[in-house]
Amino acid sequence: MPLDLGRLSEEEKRRFLELADKADPPQDPPKNDPAPQGHGDRQPTPEEVSRSATSDPADGLRDFGAYPLPNQPTISRLPDPTTWVNKMIQGVQQVGATNYALGIRNPRKDPIAEGIKAQGAYENKMRDPAVLKRRAESLAKTNMSEWAAMAETVGAQSYVQGVVGRRPKVERRIGKLQPLLASELAKIDAMPSTTDAEREAKAVAMIRALRSLKGKSK
Repeated sequence: MPLDLGRLSEEEKRRFLELADKADPPQDPPKNDPAPQGHGDRQPTPEEVSRSATSDPADGLRDFGAYPLPNQPTISRLPDPTTWVNKMIQGVQQVGATNYALGIRNPRKDPIAEGIKAQGAYENKMRDPAVLKRRAESLAKTNMSEWAAMAETVGAQSYVQGVVGRRPKVERRIGKLQPLLASELAKIDAMPSTTDAEREAKAVAMIRALRSLKGKSK
């Protein structure tokens, strides 16, 4: 039977309401609490993801009987330019030298023989106006600042390493060139050089001798 407060005195009403409050205190308005760490939309940190699935559920990284949250997969058909470049550079830094050396030791074909075999195709390409035009187009895409930066950061050190590392090749070329040049110089040194005309002829002979020797040291 419902209680009729109208039959109570003011003092009895006050006492009744005090007892009711003590028996069932008013609830605070619900708060927008974050989702539990085991589920919901919260993305785990890399440290959390690295935790083992055997971690204690009490640590809040997973619910009882559930695996820890993974990083949210993102479908990407093609990486953005920054991600692409970073991945490429990091790959070269980590295993580039090793993979390059392995490729040199295990070529699919003889690169020298293949290069000679492709001489006809090379000559045809070099006669193609569209191919020849690419040189000017490529040069137009760069500038002096970029050229200087590349020369300072890559070119200088590569030049030294390239020459030192090719010493046997340098020895072969100088070995062929030296006697040929010595023969030409002997002829030129024997030429008279009294008059201006004779000295000019001697200078022209030197230019022609050097031009004739081009490519003979290879």
